[in-house]
Amino acid sequence: MTAPARVTTAEVEVLTAEVRVLMVGSRQVTLSVARQLDLVDLDALEPFGRVRTREHDYAVIGKHRQSGVLVIAPYLPQPPILHFLAAELPGRITACATLLRTARQYAIGLQLRYDDWPITVPTECVNVCGKHAGYERHGCEHWEPGEVAPVIARDVRRARQAFAPHVAAAAMPLIVLAGLR
Repeated sequence: MTAPARVTTAEVEVLTAEVRVLMVGSRQVTLSVARQLDLVDLDALEPFGRVRTREHDYAVIGKHRQSGVLVIAPYLPQPPILHFLAAELPGRITACATLLRTARQYAIGLQLRYDDWPITVPTECVNVCGKHAGYERHGCEHWEPGEVAPVIARDVRRARQAFAPHVAAAAMPLIVLAGLR
């Protein structure tokens, strides 16, 4: 004997989405117009929202703060890597051997994260950590900035402040540009 068929109820769920368009007068700004706008620095415009063009996947469009004309400004979607030179560091960092072996593939040095910010330091500024030698097989990636911490912290703080407008730009709503008519 077969089990009776289970009866389920059909439902319709209505979802809404907001689509933003940019109008100049009574006309919608097209992708081809946006591609011809002057490029300015991010801090030189009052942004309306993010746009994507062939040339710039990461850009905001808005009016120039001084002239009021429509302009576009590229922004960085990810924080830039801070590169330190040996002459900039007042000492050496300590890192486990596993991390050092992984970093040898980088010509510029050891790539690390400090306060969740990407940095590189020259491998000649790194001491091998003996404390974590037994963890090599387990992928230990421990490192300690030691006496170079104030220098790295200062530069990361400055980079974070300079990157703040890029974070704000990335959080803006996307404006859909019209195609040709």
